Parts: sequence; C-alpha cells; structure tokens
Amino acid sequence: MQHEWPHGFPELLPTIEHMTKVHESMARGLVLLKTLCEEVISSRADVSAQRKDELKNLLTQQVPGILILIQRILDNVYDARILSPVRCVFVASEGW
Repeated sequence: MQHEWPHGFPELLPTIEHMTKVHESMARGLVLLKTLCEEVISSRADVSAQRKDELKNLLTQQVPGILILIQRILDNVYDARILSPVRCVFVASEGW
C-alpha cells in the first residue's frame, strides 16, 4: 500500500469511508483503515525516507476525517447496543 497510495489509489479513503457507512462492510472498512495506518507507520527498508515522510504527512492531513469516521462508527455501535434491547422489548410486547 505504501507504493500505491495515494497516487495509484486516490479513492482509498473515500472507499473506506463508504464501507464504514454500510453495516455489512463496516468491519472490512476498519480493517482497511488499520492496514493503511500500519503500512504508513511501518519502517520497511524498501520505502525511501522521503516517501515515508510523504505518506506520514498525507495520513496526518486525513486525521480529522478519520476521527469523524471513527466517531460515527462508535455512535452507530452505541445506538445499536441501546436500540437492540429496546427493539426486542417492543417486538415481544407487540406479540411478534
């Protein structure tokens, strides 16, 4: 990923964002985000120091958007944990 992003795959972060908005692909989106962060932070010998600095700067610029994305996921998980028991009680009380 270090050799491809962002030039070879400029839509990576928008794709990850889209994946995290869809419940069925949320986990895969988080795995991609984690992989991107790990790749940028890792100290691979086949990546020049200049490219490592470029990647770190590019990822740092994306941090506000990434934090918003993570906050939205956490909000959805929290809402699901709260709403699921409420939904179960409602369904049970309605005789479903």
